[in-house]
Amino acid sequence: MIDRINPRAAPGLQQAGFHADRRDARLLQTRQGQALLILHRMAWNDLGPITTVRVAFQPGHCFGAGEGRDHGANT
Repeated sequence: MIDRINPRAAPGLQQAGFHADRRDARLLQTRQGQALLILHRMAWNDLGPITTVRVAFQPGHCFGAGEGRDHGANT
């Protein structure tokens, strides 16, 4: 099945800012309403979406491409 995934069939990575809901705030140990960076990735095949991933970053987390760029606020 993996060889049938076409990552170009739909937009790949979406990013957005959201306010933390109660669940996100609890999981990320922050307060409800805090601004968060959310990345959403979906993989598709001929039949439609087959996997989806949503990543929410803690406030202050630095995210970028390249070695050493992805780290938390305290590192």
